[in-house]
Amino acid sequence: SEKSKADLIEERYPQVDFNQVLLGASMLSAILLRGEMDAKKLVGAIDQSSDYMNPGEQPLWLRAMQFFNSDDAMCASIAEEVEAAFTNREFIVRGEFLHIVGLRLFFAKIGQISKSPGDVATESRAYIDDLARDDRLETSFDRPRDPSPENIYGAYAIIQSDTPEYRGIVEYYDQAAQKQQEKRYPEIARQLLAQLSVDPDGFFFELSPNAFRTGKYWHHPVLASLPPCEYARVVFDASPEIQSSAIKMLLSRHDGRRGVLLQAERPWVAQVKTELEKLILTAQPMTRHRLKNLIAQNLDPLLAADGAGKAVG
Repeated sequence: SEKSKADLIEERYPQVDFNQVLLGASMLSAILLRGEMDAKKLVGAIDQSSDYMNPGEQPLWLRAMQFFNSDDAMCASIAEEVEAAFTNREFIVRGEFLHIVGLRLFFAKIGQISKSPGDVATESRAYIDDLARDDRLETSFDRPRDPSPENIYGAYAIIQSDTPEYRGIVEYYDQAAQKQQEKRYPEIARQLLAQLSVDPDGFFFELSPNAFRTGKYWHHPVLASLPPCEYARVVFDASPEIQSSAIKMLLSRHDGRRGVLLQAERPWVAQVKTELEKLILTAQPMTRHRLKNLIAQNLDPLLAADGAGKAVG
């Protein structure tokens, strides 16, 4: 068959290992596609690359990935370090933890550790429970969105990621992380509401998909943690520009297929509309006119499919 561009490049530059990357896919996409550059993370990624880091400075999970190119004595040493670090709950970053899970499953498979894959799965679930109990479990709020495949972290494929034991551990982790995220919703909602009056653009960008930066909470129903009457009152008392931004944000946030991820927040939006309609009855003419139109143009279409009523006349 005809050679691909990748084949031709590898033939032309045989001395280059194209599997070793300085910057991961998520960082490259943020820089090239969204114009987002975090200097600290950029320098950190370069510092941790194999080209710039001394072997002794590499984190344990990365050194452990060299297992296949090590002699028996080094393999035993690596496995011993991994087991000790696992017992001490030293792996906090989700991707690093999953690399260690895959390695331990492999160690069990080849007899490098005296455990079965089932033992590793049981111990991994206990590890996750411990991190969750101590509020140290990493959630999606704690890491940037990564376009890499689920079985890749740090440019390395996770070994044993095709096994049922590994898939069960990932599912258990993500369920626990989701519970941790939901515990943080009220605090996040309060911070966002406070941001509305001083930085309405930032408020909008955090909650809605946009072309300027990746919204951190656009697919999390965090606003449902706020009393609807409180949100309505803040909007009602705000300046015309903020009123417009706060109501248009709800349509942008819930519009189309994105709204499927926010079904838990939809009843809250309907209650906000109801509370705003109560306040409109006490408003001065211009504010009454503005809010009625904002509701008609944004909230009524959004809630029509849910059977919500129209704005007050």
